[in-house]
Amino acid sequence: VGVWQLIPETARRFGLRVDGSIDERTDTPKATVAAARYLRLLFDTFQDWSLTLAAYNAGEARVQSAIDRAGTRDF
Repeated sequence: VGVWQLIPETARRFGLRVDGSIDERTDTPKATVAAARYLRLLFDTFQDWSLTLAAYNAGEARVQSAIDRAGTRDF
């Protein structure tokens, strides 16, 4: 939902309210701040923009698992 397509768990993790009556993922300014914070965390974790964007799309755990399985960070 919303311009940044945040899943509810991630939205809540970065301070957005998502419940039966309010979904702040549709509030573009608030969602943009949450998405930027998430991207910063991902970049701090992976230190690579390709991996950061992959993790934003697929999830941090999935990207880290792929790195571990492949034994490389070479996207």
